[in-house]
Amino acid sequence: MTKPAICRIDGILAREAPVAVIFRRGPSKQTQLLTWNLETDEVTPGQWIKAMVYTRRCDISPDGKHLIAAFTDYSSRRKNAVEQFGLKYEFMADGWTAISKPPYFTALALWFTGGAWNGGGRWEDRRLLKVNNDPSTWHEAISPRGAPFKVKKLNLRASEDEPIFTMRLERDGWRTASQFETRMTNRKAYDAFNKKFLSSGLGVLRGDFEEAFKLVSEFVMPEWEMVRPGKAVKTFAKGVLVYEKWLDPGEAIYDRSERWSILDSAGKPQMEFRPKPFHPQFLDVDPLGRLVFGDKGCLWAWKGFPDGKPKLIADLNGNRFEPVEAPEWARTW
Repeated sequence: MTKPAICRIDGILAREAPVAVIFRRGPSKQTQLLTWNLETDEVTPGQWIKAMVYTRRCDISPDGKHLIAAFTDYSSRRKNAVEQFGLKYEFMADGWTAISKPPYFTALALWFTGGAWNGGGRWEDRRLLKVNNDPSTWHEAISPRGAPFKVKKLNLRASEDEPIFTMRLERDGWRTASQFETRMTNRKAYDAFNKKFLSSGLGVLRGDFEEAFKLVSEFVMPEWEMVRPGKAVKTFAKGVLVYEKWLDPGEAIYDRSERWSILDSAGKPQMEFRPKPFHPQFLDVDPLGRLVFGDKGCLWAWKGFPDGKPKLIADLNGNRFEPVEAPEWARTW
């Protein structure tokens, strides 16, 4: 008998309102957006999207009313966006960043990124959102004009989840105790091959970057080793949350191991989560002082930690994709 799949859960708490946005993922390229009222524990299901949502590059406005999110979808259905938004190149439709009103993904502002680099953003405060875009490669399809906040550039270099994820953690009360650091062990060979390849002009002159990446990956892929593991902590009334990441010997740079732990005031671990690579983990402290987290496809809240037990808020495993239209209030600023 086939064991039922367990969905993955991530979430972000609003800083000035008792609300969290919840991302329910599963299968991997189907994500449902929900909102969780932390005062009433009502969970409101919203819109689904058939795309990869990079939740660690997402953010919610301080009042909980707006979401910025980063997406990719490399399927042929994205080709419709090329004509609809006048994109110069077809590949530009593969990645995008959008602002919406949770629990809906329907875009109020939209930028196409062309892939998984950059994307997303971060709210500095209720009046300022900084978008993680690169003007040289981004295409603004829907302007944020009319938004009740200013939109500026975050000005990060080409990146993926980092450093934007760590920046969000630090803003929300996590303290970096150790900076995760790696180094490339075959730098000379990698650089020499790239130089030779670029000088030959194969693929690149034709604009065939897929071929360029394929050749590099087949002959000289970067090899990495860990210099220092990463660790972040967040203290609360009766304990500490700990987030750790490291690179095991022989693993690829993107196959980092993670552990999220809940410790009591004496430093004794009470719970631990070990998500797989590319799987999210939701763990935080809500405005009521409760531990809130996702585990085994469910949402939980633990009041009075370390006494008592976590309370089941919602089991999201049974949720299935369905087309959901955004209501009128979610289509305007």
